[in-house]
Amino acid sequence: MKYIFGPVPSRRLGASLGVNLVPKKICSLDCVYCEVGKTTEFEIERKRFFNPDELLSEFKIVYERKKDIIDVVTFTGAGEPTLNIDLAYLANEVKKIIDKPLAILTNGTLLFREDVRNELLNFDIVVPSVDAVSESIFKRVNRPHSELNIEKIIDGLKEFSRIFKGKLFIEILLVKGVNDNEVELKKIANVLKNINYTKVQLNTVFRPPAYKGFDGLNEKELLEKALFLAKEGVKVETVGAYLKSLSNKEEYIVEDLIDLLSMRPCTVNDLKLLFNRSDIVKILDKLIVDKKITKDIINNEIYFKVAK
Repeated sequence: MKYIFGPVPSRRLGASLGVNLVPKKICSLDCVYCEVGKTTEFEIERKRFFNPDELLSEFKIVYERKKDIIDVVTFTGAGEPTLNIDLAYLANEVKKIIDKPLAILTNGTLLFREDVRNELLNFDIVVPSVDAVSESIFKRVNRPHSELNIEKIIDGLKEFSRIFKGKLFIEILLVKGVNDNEVELKKIANVLKNINYTKVQLNTVFRPPAYKGFDGLNEKELLEKALFLAKEGVKVETVGAYLKSLSNKEEYIVEDLIDLLSMRPCTVNDLKLLFNRSDIVKILDKLIVDKKITKDIINNEIYFKVAK
């Protein structure tokens, strides 16, 4: 297939049938962590990259074969998908074919444009990235096109979140020693307070990055950053590539709790923030009775941890 791939598993979206809208590697950013590789053509002007009807013909064939095993159709690309000037046409035509949600993964850099914001209203799920809100760190981790600045991008995201009625998942990808300090995370949390998002996914580098020397956080470090953001009021849904989504389902809650506490002792408030359950104390009490976890008092606060 030339344009369609998958389905691929997605922690956020389920089984996703991918639609590639941009050739490799045309993008508005040159992120140090990008698994696709270094940007070979910087671009912020939208254009036609191929015949959209050719893509649609391929999509119809593949979708008919695979519709029973997918949960969502996702517009993405080996670069930035909103650079495709046919985005609205493709979204509208695909929605006539599918009976699944339509999602798009974007770096969010073109949300300052009214036409892009309006076209993204066609989607059920929009997933933009916010890796930094300080200009210096934005330039270091995302290496933007010379005409982009983070303030303009954030303003566009705020405006889009005001008018968008679907699900807005924001991804934050942390690079060790670059954008993972608590000063920057607090700034990100403050910006998110003015954005009408659904959930945040905190992620890190786990595949070979475009540039050497940029590493990911380990499980414990990533979990600590997630807890920090949660305490700042951020609705964190998942923790990177290492942990499955924290679930409210009864069959997973105990397993998730034990996995979590094996990495880091947590307080009741920590766990309430991460699991969003009113009965967390009851579950913890049962795990103590079953001798699966224990509790310690540190600095007058109770911490739960996995029993040895």
